[in-house]
Amino acid sequence: MNLSLRPMSRTDLDTYREVGTQSYIEELIRSGMPKDRARESATTTMAETFVDGEPVGGNEFFDVLDGDDVVGLLWLGPQSPGTWYVMDIEIRQEFRGRGYGRATMLLAEDVARGHGASHLGLNVFGHNPNARALYESLGYQTQSVRMRKPL
Repeated sequence: MNLSLRPMSRTDLDTYREVGTQSYIEELIRSGMPKDRARESATTTMAETFVDGEPVGGNEFFDVLDGDDVVGLLWLGPQSPGTWYVMDIEIRQEFRGRGYGRATMLLAEDVARGHGASHLGLNVFGHNPNARALYESLGYQTQSVRMRKPL
């Protein structure tokens, strides 16, 4: 494995905005959010993140490469002084289970450190126990747990 990060091209960013918005909507719905609210939340997030198609607010988008092969994507951004956040990480289905997620998270930590961050945070949906196990194995600690029960 020869993993590296490459800033996303404008074309890839345009594609990500469309595909990423839809994916985020689906994740929010899967986590229990009503469809209309999920659509509004995801659309607002993307509108606040991009102006004229370009990322703002220090957000950085990367293709994750193994050699010349794009195996995934990474979106990082500042959250507060000293803290950066993994907004999105996705390893393509055909490359999962090979250590790319772990290696990408380590690269994310390097990027955050390079921006002077002393912490890197993330959110993981409750319906994704594999991701949670990965993050815990890397030393990430749970800060809060939101729970709900349908009535």
